Amino acid sequence: MPKLHAATFDSFHRRKQFLQNDEAVRAFFIANGVDAAAFDRTYSSIKITSEITRGSLLSQLYGVTTVPSLGVNGRYWIDTRQARTYQRSLKISDYLIDTMR
Repeated sequence: MPKLHAATFDSFHRRKQFLQNDEAVRAFFIANGVDAAAFDRTYSSIKITSEITRGSLLSQLYGVTTVPSLGVNGRYWIDTRQARTYQRSLKISDYLIDTMR
């Protein structure tokens, strides 16, 4: 998994390859050593399909247009542009989480 995390970061941030469709995601994983049949089985599973759908719906609900963005308890949305820095985004999210407890 750490190898895939590093490869994902490199693909997204250094090479500007955003993996925006199923074919690109599949090709990326296979190019990084994941067995094609295992990928197909896992990626088309109910659990993964449900998580992708949920993520898409939450992104639309929050109006996510940038990464990173943080959603807090379905009520608040924070992006780095608004907060000015990633560290400040985390401080704001911590504050919101604490106030909701």
